[in-house]
Formats: sequence, C-alpha cells, structure tokens
Amino acid sequence: KGTTDVNLELKGRMEEAVSKPNLSIGVKVRDGQIASKQFADTPIKDMSARMALKLPGLNPDSLNINITDFAFKLGEGFAKGHALYRYPTYVDAGMEAQLDITRLWKTLAIEGMQLKGNLQLKADLEGAYTTTSVTTKKGNTYNNITSVPHFDIDASWKNGYFKWKEMPMAVDQLSFDLKAVNRDGNYKHTKLDVRNLDARAGKNFVNGMFSVQ
Repeated sequence: KGTTDVNLELKGRMEEAVSKPNLSIGVKVRDGQIASKQFADTPIKDMSARMALKLPGLNPDSLNINITDFAFKLGEGFAKGHALYRYPTYVDAGMEAQLDITRLWKTLAIEGMQLKGNLQLKADLEGAYTTTSVTTKKGNTYNNITSVPHFDIDASWKNGYFKWKEMPMAVDQLSFDLKAVNRDGNYKHTKLDVRNLDARAGKNFVNGMFSVQ
C-alpha cells in the first residue's frame, strides 16, 4: 500500500550527431505499507521517502543520487535516515534504527538467507574513498588508500541468527556491541571496539571482546 509520485525529466538538445540531454528522476513515497501473512497484524508501515537522481548530459561520471530522507515503522521499532552519493566515491549518509530483524526479514520475504535478532543502530558516514597509484623500486604497482569516509557507528545486535544457503551451517547465536569511529578520513586512525561478543556455529564458538586503536 501507499502513494508514489514519480517525476522524470529529460532536458537538452537532441541532435543527430550528439544527444546529451540532462536526466532527472524524482520519487516520493508516502504512507507506504508492507505486510506478510505471518505478521499481518504488525506490518512495515508509515513508509516515506524522497529520492532524486541526476545525470547531467547522460554522463555516468556526473551521477548524483540523493535520498533526502526515508523512514518506516515496524511494531514498536523504527528506522530513519538519509543518503547521498556522488560519483565516483563520495557518500554522506546517516541512519538510526531500533528493529526486530526477525520480523523485518520475514515481512520482506527475502529468499536464500535467514536473519534474526534485535538491532539498535546509530550511524553517520561522510566523505570519499580515494586511492593513489604507487610504483615500487622493483616496478610493481599498487593502490595506496589516501582517504576513507569518516564515520561514527554505534550498534548493538542481540539474539542473532544467520543462515545463508551457501553456508555449511548456520550461525546459531550472534550478539555484540560495536563502536567504530574515524574522525579524519585517515584509515590508520580508525578505532574499533567490540564488546559482549557471543558467536556460535555448531560446536564452534567465540566469546569475548576486542579493540583496534
């Protein structure tokens, strides 16, 4: 259910030899709802989003996708955020969520994978991933990372479960608290802190914590 408005504009000179009009697509979603038979009483509801895609001159190098806002509710949980992408690697995104992933996954009816758990997430990401080509004294060439988007992520996953059809066995239990921060775009300055880790697959398990400074 819901209402969707789509606006498509193709503007520019159309010539026999060269035709490079500007492409613009706008999408608005209001009062959206998705329900499954199993959770018909608690559907994904109040879905809303605004998205704009721009491709000046039909040039892929000028691609700009801007999701100015999106949101939905599921039971007592919710998700909301925004996302911007500019070619080639610039992103500016943020998301806040408190979700029953078990219910979300079954409502979306995604095949080939099972995912369960309770998620709390607050994340912000902004910047570009860039590299430079470096040639060693022996003539070997490799890409050196010069910047990554800076980010601040707080996440908590409880009572999780993960099974993919290509996996020999499921991850029967998955819980953790995650804090990841990079404040200046230098990947060497990334800080990662994982606590209350509990992962189990068959007779194998990992418990504990780890930190990268």
